[in-house]
Amino acid sequence: MLKGLLKDNPSNSEYHRIYGQILSDEGDQEGAINHLIDALRWNPRNNHALTMMGNIYAKFKNDVDTALVYYEQAVRLNPKDNIALNNIGANLIQSGKTEAGKNYFLRALDINPDYPNTLYALGLVAEMEGNIQEAFEWAIKH
Repeated sequence: MLKGLLKDNPSNSEYHRIYGQILSDEGDQEGAINHLIDALRWNPRNNHALTMMGNIYAKFKNDVDTALVYYEQAVRLNPKDNIALNNIGANLIQSGKTEAGKNYFLRALDINPDYPNTLYALGLVAEMEGNIQEAFEWAIKH
């Protein structure tokens, strides 16, 4: 059905973004990237496409620097994008930049205090910092 929609509406950014996400979920990262590029070509402000590109580069390409470029663009376009902020924090933590990552998680928390990935991440950071009580407190907020 989506292929038909794309054929009839080739300039619809969101259709390309959705198809890119489906292809990524199916394991076709190159196909996903191609459709996400099309999504961004038709709408460079498509935050979901930017975040999805960041996710692919971080998770499947092991290219955190490129992932951060996409996430940071998403945040520039929408400073309240808690998911992009959360993803930046996760990638910084994985790169060994714990304090910087924690700051992004705290920004994400200010925007959406109920987002479980942020609560979980802050619990992991507290554990990394050796603060088991705080880690526990973050864990029970899920």
